[in-house]
Amino acid sequence: MIAETIASAKVLILTSNLHVVSDGSTGATSLIAEAEGVNCLELHPNRGKASAHAAGIGYYALASIYEGMLLLDADTRLMPDYVKTKLPRFAASDVVAVAGRAKSLPAADAGNQWVGFCSHAGSALNSITQRDRE
Repeated sequence: MIAETIASAKVLILTSNLHVVSDGSTGATSLIAEAEGVNCLELHPNRGKASAHAAGIGYYALASIYEGMLLLDADTRLMPDYVKTKLPRFAASDVVAVAGRAKSLPAADAGNQWVGFCSHAGSALNSITQRDRE
C-alpha cells in the first residue's frame, strides 16, 4: 500500500521532498520507502498519528524548511491534478489550510504509517499550513 502512495506523490513532488514516517509498522514500510528513494523515519513503538506527525516534522525540521506540507496516510492516493487545483487556493492571505475530498481504501488495506509529503512553495501544499509565524 505504501508503494502506491509514494508512487502517486512522486508524480507531483520531487523524491527528495518526500518523507515517510513508519509509526511502529511491522511490515516492509521502511524498506519500500528507502527503495523508492524517499526519506524514512522509523518509530518504535507505535506513537499514534499526531505524535508520528510531530516526530517526523521535528526530526526533519520540516517547519523551518517548507512553507507548507501535505500530510497523507498510507491509504491515500493523490490525483494527478491535486497540486494544480489546490495550490491556487493559498493565494488568499487568510487561507492556512486546504483539504481535498478523501476516499479511503478498505480498512483491511490500511497500515500504521503516515506519509508526509513536503515541497517548496510552488509545488505541493498542505492539509495544515501556517503562513505567518509569530
